[in-house]
Amino acid sequence: MLRVPAEQLAQTCRKQYKLVEKELNSAMGEIHEVLKDNRAAPSSMNGLVDRLQGLKRKVEDGQVQEDELLQRCRVRLDYLQKMHERDADPKNRGSAQTERLQRLVADYLLREGYDHSARCLAEGAGIERYLDFELVLASRDVLAALQARDCEPALAWCAEHRAKLKKAGSTLELQLRLQQFVELVRSGRAVEALSHARRHLSSAAEFEPQLRLAMTSLALGPATCAAPYAKLFDEAAWGRLAALFHKQQLAALAMAATAPLLVAIGAGLTALKTPACFHGDHACRECPVCNEPFRALAEQLPGAQRSQSSLVCRLSGLPMNEDNPPLALPSGNVYSRNALLSLAADGVLRDPQTQEVVRVDQLRKAFFM
Repeated sequence: MLRVPAEQLAQTCRKQYKLVEKELNSAMGEIHEVLKDNRAAPSSMNGLVDRLQGLKRKVEDGQVQEDELLQRCRVRLDYLQKMHERDADPKNRGSAQTERLQRLVADYLLREGYDHSARCLAEGAGIERYLDFELVLASRDVLAALQARDCEPALAWCAEHRAKLKKAGSTLELQLRLQQFVELVRSGRAVEALSHARRHLSSAAEFEPQLRLAMTSLALGPATCAAPYAKLFDEAAWGRLAALFHKQQLAALAMAATAPLLVAIGAGLTALKTPACFHGDHACRECPVCNEPFRALAEQLPGAQRSQSSLVCRLSGLPMNEDNPPLALPSGNVYSRNALLSLAADGVLRDPQTQEVVRVDQLRKAFFM
C-alpha cells in the first residue's frame, strides 16, 4: 500500500531532475554561444528567457505533483499507524480486521475489472484513499488498446518507463515493435515492414533469434503453416502482449503481482492444511481446507509444518483433550466424547460412518502415541 506512492514519488523526482539538467545544460550552451557572438545576443537572450520561463512552469507543476504524492504517502503512513494501534486494542481489533478485509476485497475487485463495485465498497468503507484507482484505470486503457490491436499507448508507456524496463531486462518494447512488424507483413506492406525492422529491431542483439523468425516470416507470408513462423501470426499474440504489459506494469509501479487478498487467503489455508484434509474419511466439516471452494484453492499450496499435532473432532470441529477425550467406536472410527454423547438417545447411537447401532457402554477410550 505504501510502496506504490513512494515509487511514483521517486519516478517523479528522477523525471524532474533529468528535465532540469537537460534544460540547464542547453541554456548554458546557448549562453556560451552568445558570449562568442555578441551580435546575436538580444534575440538569443529573449529566446533563452522564454525557455527558462517554460522550464520554471514545468518545475512548478512537478512540485505540485510531488507534494500530492508526499501527502498520499503521509496519509497512508498515518493509516498504517492507526491500524496497528487498533489491532493492539481488543475493543477495536474486530473493526480493524473488518476494515482490512474490505480493503483487500476492494483491491481485488479493482484488479479484476469490477471498477464500480470496488469504488462502491471503498466509498462505503471510507478507504478510497488507500487504493490506487488512477493507476489501475490508466493501465486499463492501454490493455484495451492492445486488445484493439493498437500498440501506440503501450509504446508511449514504455518510453516513459524506459530506464526502469531496461534495468529489469524487459523485452516488452521489442515485443511490441515485433507485433507491429507482423501486422505490416499481415497487411502485405513488405517494404514498410523492412523499414520498421531496420529502425526498431535491428540494433537489439539479444533479440536476434526473434528477428530471424520475423525476417523468415516476411518471406513465407501470413498464410504459412510452418512452425514456428505461423505462431507469429496467431491472434493469441495480442493476448500474450497484454499479459506481458500487465506484468511489467505492475513491476514498474512496485505493485504486487498477486492480489494481496489471494496472498492472505493462501497464507491462511497453508496454516490450516494437513495431509488429512485431502482424505475423504478424515475430512472435517468445520475445516475450510476440507470443503469447497477452499479445498480447490489449497490443493497446490504447501502444508503447514507442525512440531506438535492437535486432535480435532470431525463431527464438532472442536479439539479433543482431557476435557473432551477421544472415544473409539467398534468400527474403529474416533470422535470426541461430547460429540458422540450428543448423538446418543436412550443409551444408543449410530456410527456416523457405518450407521451401525452402538451402545454407549461399547465406546472405548482412544490413546495416541
